[in-house]
Amino acid sequence: MISRRHALIGVYSVAGAVLVIVFVALVYSTITDWRRSVTDDHAHDEEPEQAAIIEKNGERLLEIKTGDGGTEYFDITKHGVSLEGFLESGLRPGFYPEAGELRFEPASEAIKEAGDTLAVMISIGGERKLYPLEFLRAYGVINDSCGDIEIALIWDLLTGSVKVFGRVLSGRPEAVAFLPLGIVHNSSLLFCDGETRSIWSPYLGKCLAGEMTGERLAEYPFRLMMLNKVDPDLGAMILANEMDEGYVERIRVFNQYIMNFEAPFPMSGWDGARSRYSWSERALGYESEGSAKLYPLSELRRVEEILTDSVGEDEIVVVIENGDPRASYITNSQGEMVLYSYSLFFALKARFPDAEIYRTPLPEE
Repeated sequence: MISRRHALIGVYSVAGAVLVIVFVALVYSTITDWRRSVTDDHAHDEEPEQAAIIEKNGERLLEIKTGDGGTEYFDITKHGVSLEGFLESGLRPGFYPEAGELRFEPASEAIKEAGDTLAVMISIGGERKLYPLEFLRAYGVINDSCGDIEIALIWDLLTGSVKVFGRVLSGRPEAVAFLPLGIVHNSSLLFCDGETRSIWSPYLGKCLAGEMTGERLAEYPFRLMMLNKVDPDLGAMILANEMDEGYVERIRVFNQYIMNFEAPFPMSGWDGARSRYSWSERALGYESEGSAKLYPLSELRRVEEILTDSVGEDEIVVVIENGDPRASYITNSQGEMVLYSYSLFFALKARFPDAEIYRTPLPEE
């Protein structure tokens, strides 16, 4: 006969298995096509749809719906990439609002109540500014200036990357404002400038279509820092704008996006089947004279605060602030800010397919 104890064990085992199945079902229902969760009134096919491109009076125009129900047209007759690669993102029209007029205050006061919050620090011409990463993620583009340089901070939702570009275009004296678009190319959410209405890739900093096709934007280095760890004597100013009520949804979109088992949009050069890292793993990347190296944050978790390394002819230092890899950045051997990439792993691997990948050495026995 089966003892009462064994019967209870069997019952508990079955109940536990049922709970696991229910949990897995709930997780699976959450990890669905992210694009369906952020559109208001329609679902999408499994494959991304091609963007609407029409021909009119001998010109090729990109058609984009706006948040107020209208339509905008962008002249893409001149282009440097295949127009078939322009895809609908699935984001509703007007997904990103404008950030509005920016307000700053001394960081020495703000960091006292900042908590465990990431910020982008820019230092140009002796001026230092801090921008909460959450704010950048909520608006996509921040047009500002630092040290008399007109800059734009850009968050690319699809590659999870932060970029800082100059806003003065080649051959034009006045700075332009950049605006996010709901169009995708090579798994990057594109943006446009407000003057020439050319279309740019934030991941490459390059114009893909329009008047400025082929031009590149000047790029500036930055650091990711935890606000509650910022030195109050740094003399930095911090962006103090309050976010609109819709920001929670816009940040949620990225959090749901990276829960997909695979990257939802195609990206040339990425073959996740042969990678030991998840496509949505966060990583740093550094390039020098044709050589590149990637630093997955999962590897940096096992590193002390400083990692010295060399890439090509450059000696670099990977800094892990207070042992937290989320606040990692790269400097040269003198501690000066340098250009590096911060994005999801799949985007870096696609851009630098032959890059070496840093692996934490095994501990010596």
